[in-house]
Amino acid sequence: MIVVDELLRRRAREGNPIRVGLVGAGAAARMIAVQLLTPVDGIRLVAVANRTLDHAARIYADEKLTAFVELELAIRSGRTPRGLRTA
Repeated sequence: MIVVDELLRRRAREGNPIRVGLVGAGAAARMIAVQLLTPVDGIRLVAVANRTLDHAARIYADEKLTAFVELELAIRSGRTPRGLRTA
């Protein structure tokens, strides 16, 4: 039997991690984001949606990531952020 950890490592090796998007940026979402933003093979936090951009940005600012800046620039320029695929 293959355990979940091995499946996640395989996805990471294949460059096909599970992409997670959070809807909401409250206290619970921030706690989940902290877990997802730590190195976890095969899982990547790729988006945070919230009614106010400032609250969504705070999740990334708390973790001192530059990914949010890249995402915001991509949205403003109408392009797909690096590493994300469109359907």
